[in-house]
Amino acid sequence: MDTILSEKPFDAEGKDYDRVTANELDRLYPLTIKKPENPPKKGEPTTIYSTDEDGNQSFFAWVWHPEDNSWKKHGGTLDPRNKMLLKGKGAGESFRLGEEEEKRRGRKFVKGEDGRYYSRPISRTFLNAKEFEGLEYK
Repeated sequence: MDTILSEKPFDAEGKDYDRVTANELDRLYPLTIKKPENPPKKGEPTTIYSTDEDGNQSFFAWVWHPEDNSWKKHGGTLDPRNKMLLKGKGAGESFRLGEEEEKRRGRKFVKGEDGRYYSRPISRTFLNAKEFEGLEYK
């Protein structure tokens, strides 16, 4: 009997990365530039994407890692089509950094009906709620 091997389903609460969706996005929005040979000079970008003729940015990018003195290929955190999070919530520091970046952009992660997390704009009500924490309404 033949066994068909398949990747286990992505767990939005786990610590892994959704490689199936990332591979699909790489096919749709490929990184078409070669790995840079030299470190970035002061003031130059440390993350490099390619752009297609329609202005679409590649899903993967070359990211400079000074601790290794090398460029490494990184996939995005969000699916650009629907802002779905590709990291599991259990990814620890990586997830926390993603949350901080989305907050800086005025967005937060919200769990969808499908069990996946999505980046959504923070409403004014949510932003102002912290001002009133602990106060009683009379």
